[in-house]
Amino acid sequence: MVDVEEVLLLLSKRLGISKEGARRLLHRYICKGKCNWYKKEAKSTGFADVIITDEQVRVIEEILDRTMGSLSHEDRFKRIHKYICPGEPCSM
Repeated sequence: MVDVEEVLLLLSKRLGISKEGARRLLHRYICKGKCNWYKKEAKSTGFADVIITDEQVRVIEEILDRTMGSLSHEDRFKRIHKYICPGEPCSM
């Protein structure tokens, strides 16, 4: 999905992190812990312990508004989660 890839690239540049770091951060931002992957793997991979700062939230939301502004909040989350969650399909 081109729009999600664009979000990852912009996050990487704005926050000075790798694309994989941006993927993990964005996934943590949108993940609500309902999928099987989260229940099975989040603790062992350290994903459940990822903390997002207020500044990171501000940057993520700004980029999402700019790149996916035509979608509802819920549709953005579903689209992103479908693309980046290693446990897809999930129950989100």
